[in-house]
Amino acid sequence: MRSVRQIILAGIFFIPSVLLAEVRATGRILDRATGRPVFDASVAVQETGAALATGPDGEFELVVPEPGYYTLRIYVADDLYQVSKEVRFNGEIITITVGQTDVTSGTSDSDSGVRVVGLRDQTRLSRFTLSNEEIKRLPGVYGDSLKAVTTLPGISPAPPVGALPTTNILTTSFLSGFSVGPPYSNSTSGVLVLRGSGARANQFYLDGFKIQYPFHLGDQSSVINNDYIQLVDVYTGTYPARYGNATGGVIAITGPGEVEKPGGHINVSLFLSDVYYETPIFGGMGYFVGTARKSYPNYALLAIYPEAIPANAKYADYLDGQYKLNIKFNNSHELLFTYFGARDILNYTKSVDELSSEESGGFLDGIGDGANGGSNTNTSGRPPVGLDRGFHTQGVRYTYTYEGMLKNDMYAQVSRFKEDFELDFRSPFTGETIFGYEVLDSRREFQYRDELSIGIIDDHLIANVGAEINKVRWELSLRNFSPQENINPNTPSFVETINDLVESNRTFRSLYDGDRTYYDLHAYYGELEIEFWRFRLTPGMRGEWYSLSHSTGVGPRAGLEFSIPESGTTLLAGAGR
Repeated sequence: MRSVRQIILAGIFFIPSVLLAEVRATGRILDRATGRPVFDASVAVQETGAALATGPDGEFELVVPEPGYYTLRIYVADDLYQVSKEVRFNGEIITITVGQTDVTSGTSDSDSGVRVVGLRDQTRLSRFTLSNEEIKRLPGVYGDSLKAVTTLPGISPAPPVGALPTTNILTTSFLSGFSVGPPYSNSTSGVLVLRGSGARANQFYLDGFKIQYPFHLGDQSSVINNDYIQLVDVYTGTYPARYGNATGGVIAITGPGEVEKPGGHINVSLFLSDVYYETPIFGGMGYFVGTARKSYPNYALLAIYPEAIPANAKYADYLDGQYKLNIKFNNSHELLFTYFGARDILNYTKSVDELSSEESGGFLDGIGDGANGGSNTNTSGRPPVGLDRGFHTQGVRYTYTYEGMLKNDMYAQVSRFKEDFELDFRSPFTGETIFGYEVLDSRREFQYRDELSIGIIDDHLIANVGAEINKVRWELSLRNFSPQENINPNTPSFVETINDLVESNRTFRSLYDGDRTYYDLHAYYGELEIEFWRFRLTPGMRGEWYSLSHSTGVGPRAGLEFSIPESGTTLLAGAGR
């Protein structure tokens, strides 16, 4: 009897683990000349021995034991094609084209009776790729896709360092202590350190569009919902010339691909809820994917057990969302509309609750746009922490492809970033707050980028060229001054302090009037992908022009790869500036 129970328990734990390890993808075979699906083609998977057949839509279900490369032998009429494809995650759609010629894939001599068909890999130099399924299995990252990159070599998280929320009047210089740094900041570029560079030296992209800041306040979570992320590509070395303005590294996120049927889910928990939905549209010509997420620790804790919250406890909740709408008119023309954004709020939990209860009788009434200057008093001794930060990005991408030998991507995006946080100004003689104030950091960025890829020699030479235009409008200003009543006669008055700051401190005067900076950053690049035998060479060049200094910088880049397919080893080398 005991042995029977052991067998049952083993089956309970073993069978689900096997099922979870399986990866189910969809293969799609298209005719190279017409772009139409290939019906009744036979497909054999060499590694698993599975025999499959395509349906009227040219598709077949591919089930493999784990992610990795698999060899597919495809029989169409009297022709035999052999292709090695990488299966990365559940639900992936793998497209394979077969025909007489294929510029993007490369084919063997038709007289040999066997054609090798496959899509060219992206440049792999100093590049790591994490799929959604891989990320879920990584320990210590709690399924967060961007935090998972910290498991890669050369990448580590750095604790945020921001200015103190209190500005003191120093005895040696009455005004030299003035500062406008945010009280809590994990940098608008996140907290990741790549190759020893600063956290601000990295760039993050979602489907080719720049992300304003990748992590929520306090590094709670990334601003992109995990269900919205399919792949994360990390470039920590000599990254492709199409990327610039990043001395550390580039993290490129790929969102959902094609959608074949409606689906979605809603997750509700004590402190966080999210929703995800996807569906094909326009009779299968396109698809829509959308997701939203909201955390609410302040509401939950105050409603469930407010007595357990310390008086100085702070809360930080966030909201984010993304959607994309893709329309494929035919094999040559494709249009993508996208939006992604996030918002973070930080403040004292109980003080906000008590303040709102006294003034309006409800906690929810105390939560609004902007920092809450009334949460700090002159006698509480607590620094202000009110912060309201968010960004919104809208983008459109048009893609044109021709005969598999030319691809042109045109991007346009508008991003808005706004950060409103509290600071105060105190006297070192008495420790009393002279006045509180808020700092508004507002930025608008416009970007247009054109990327062109041309296949010159089948499977041996590809040329990549492109250009981009960036316009940045940046405003930094002070507002909502709140004088505090002082008891000690040695504490300077509010009027006296403000007048001295306006007359003697350039930083204060410029921010008091509203400091605005407009600048442009334009760039261009060119790169070749040369492949022969087991070598791949990627020489390139990128130039950038900065409007404020009217300076131009040109940086050459080059990468070299040598593959040893027998052992699955790739040796990499690169240089650039």
